[in-house]
Formats: sequence, structure tokens, C-alpha cells
Amino acid sequence: MTINECLPSPQDVDFDGNSSANYEGEYIELFNPQAMTVDLSEWWLDDTESGSNPYHVPVGTTISPHGFLLFFRSVTGIALNYYGDSVRLPASDDVSEADRFDYNHSSPDTAWSRTDD
Repeated sequence: MTINECLPSPQDVDFDGNSSANYEGEYIELFNPQAMTVDLSEWWLDDTESGSNPYHVPVGTTISPHGFLLFFRSVTGIALNYYGDSVRLPASDDVSEADRFDYNHSSPDTAWSRTDD
């Protein structure tokens, strides 16, 4: 499982479809590079180490083979910093990381991405 993309600064586009272009449209996108469905139950998403409020992925959440899955701020509560941040996919022990994606300053409505989707 990898972090594929993040959008830290929505401004003019309603990315989450809630009829408003605002900070709630920030998102983190995961990619499943495997040829089988992955159960994300008990996984976590986070933006910083220690002192943050990680998001616990709900039981029953899956991602299809070679599929993408978006997690919006309106659901996770994870606020991405406009001037640069890290997005983490902590391992179950929350000491090591399954994946990490660092980005720098972002222009409004511009996502940081590792691959095209």
C-alpha cells in the first residue's frame, strides 16, 4: 500500500462534491499496487509524528487491485499544511511507517502525486 497523492490546498474546485470549494476538500489518496484486494481495516493515516490526531480507517474498508482510494479531510480530520507537510501511513505499531509522502509549498487546487491516475 502506498500514498499516491495529496491535495493540501483546495480553493476554487469542489473536490469532495459537498457543493463548496473549501479546506474540507483536502485529500489523501492511497494506491494498491498489488494484484489482490487489500483490507484496510485497522490501518491509520496521519500527517505528523507524535502529537497528531491519526485517522483510524473503518473496519470493512477495502481497496481493489491496482485501485485508488480517497480520504477527504471532512472525514479524516487530517489538516494538510499549505506550506509543506508529511503524510504518513503508520505501521500497526505506530513506530515504523508503511509509507510516507513529503511535499513542499502547494499552489491552490494543485495535488502532489507520485503516479498518474
